[in-house]
Amino acid sequence: MTITPAPADLRAELARLGLLHYIVAARVGIHPSRFSRFLWGRERMSARLVERLLQVMQEERKAREQIAE
Repeated sequence: MTITPAPADLRAELARLGLLHYIVAARVGIHPSRFSRFLWGRERMSARLVERLLQVMQEERKAREQIAE
């Protein structure tokens, strides 16, 4: 069993990375307004969507590390 991050934690991480919500929504394949509902806890994210979102954030971290080198 994996622990799903809280919506507030996901919002905070997206802010730390400087990722705009509508861009992330496109990268995970959902409409920006629906993505907003997920991020504010109004709608529950599927495990698959959480996994994809975490993957997008990890990809962004790696890209930034490569730029910094």
